[in-house]
Amino acid sequence: MSGRCRRSRAPRRRRRFRAAGRSRCRSSSAGSGGLRLRSTYERGFRELIERGLAEGVFTVRSARLASYSILDMGMGVANWFHDSGEFSVDQLAYQYGDLALRIVGRAG
Repeated sequence: MSGRCRRSRAPRRRRRFRAAGRSRCRSSSAGSGGLRLRSTYERGFRELIERGLAEGVFTVRSARLASYSILDMGMGVANWFHDSGEFSVDQLAYQYGDLALRIVGRAG
């Protein structure tokens, strides 16, 4: 078992959240491909945020933390969204866009 797969020292609730949201211990090629894709998305978000910081458009303290937050927020939709729910796809997209802008320090 690799070091990434060992139990972290995080509190039990945080460990369960991590296990539910993403698995870094997958041995299948699909799992590792998913991790590579997630890494590519995170890097893209981070570079965009860093550019916004350089241009003075964003004020967030950590581009990396902001990119992780935005990516996790988007991935989490699959856990709760359904067509008959409170929000339409368009409403969700608008509100998530607003939240993402707030994360990076720019009000929508």
